[in-house]
Amino acid sequence: MKLTTLCDHLEIEFGTHILESVTGVELRQGGQPIRLFDTTKHSAEVFYRNDQRGKPYIQNFQTGTRIYPVTAYAQVHRLTMTDAIYELARTYGLEDGYYTSRQPFPPRNAPSTKPDYIPNERYEPCRQGFQRNGLFIWLSTMFGVSETYKAFELYRLGTSKHWVFENMFATTLPQYDQVNNLCQIKVIPFSPKTGRRAKPEQLPPRLNRKTNHYEPDPGVWFAGKYLLRKKKVHLEQCYFGLHLISLYPKKKVAFVEGESTAITASIVYPEFNWLASGGSTGNSWNNSDKFKALAGCEVVLWPDSGKFEEWSKKAIPLEGLVTKLAVSDYVEKHAYKSNLDLRDLLCLPQWNIEGHTIYGEPLALEILQDYPPDWDC
Repeated sequence: MKLTTLCDHLEIEFGTHILESVTGVELRQGGQPIRLFDTTKHSAEVFYRNDQRGKPYIQNFQTGTRIYPVTAYAQVHRLTMTDAIYELARTYGLEDGYYTSRQPFPPRNAPSTKPDYIPNERYEPCRQGFQRNGLFIWLSTMFGVSETYKAFELYRLGTSKHWVFENMFATTLPQYDQVNNLCQIKVIPFSPKTGRRAKPEQLPPRLNRKTNHYEPDPGVWFAGKYLLRKKKVHLEQCYFGLHLISLYPKKKVAFVEGESTAITASIVYPEFNWLASGGSTGNSWNNSDKFKALAGCEVVLWPDSGKFEEWSKKAIPLEGLVTKLAVSDYVEKHAYKSNLDLRDLLCLPQWNIEGHTIYGEPLALEILQDYPPDWDC
């Protein structure tokens, strides 16, 4: 069977299941907002059931393009289209491009296989190079080097040479579960000047091997599969900072959207375990299975501005699991412009906590010299 025919067969028969696996969202019959690559503050992608050929796809109204299942799978897992087709063919019971009745197609909602975990020894070499880590530099200018080191140790953050942005390397954001399994590693480039993640238009375009055209870099990379050195893996994300619950079981849980917000808030309010979903809809954070990780905790949700009503509704199933639940409208009430989060309010040029004005301790620029990276992220 030709590759194009095999690709068509995969997308028509299993397209919805493939898209659900890469978005982490259970797709409905009609259209719904989703975030495929977690690159936009507010989603512009909408899922449609199928096109005239019966293929499901994601419509991006910002670019006017359609993203089909195999293309989405290839981009998320950083595979060539050929490798993505063959990998999906094996996953869905195709052998050398042909369907065999001895390998029936899995049902659409088949139980997931046992997840793979990333060995700590593969990740530990990444926990260095902070002199050239964009997020570390920015946090140091706000809170000082000592407090920033503590935060990096608390969340086991590291450095990745996957990107160089504003002469700095990216930050690794590991996802450890309650029993310290390393579930996934998210890599994002941050600006050392503003602390904000790089936007796709700020990064060099990346070559799409299928179209032979350069396209915007999504600015986020999940490094788990790369570090495992396996072609076929099953990685399940968890909340960022989830390991803190077992380390500090008596602390209340504060839940935010962005990882950098959780890290920043942990410095300002260390009496909470700060967890992050990784996006407004990231990591399917309101999935009932994910909520089980918060069972028995006192939880306060801190939605970004404009998200209070949405998060209040999504949090309703949590009420039966946690001992106490609250949704804070603090950001909603105090946002001085649109699209702000708690970090934006905490990191004004100067701010006040318990009567004390806090100023950042500038990081000595002398240490920002060439640093030979020998880590493997």
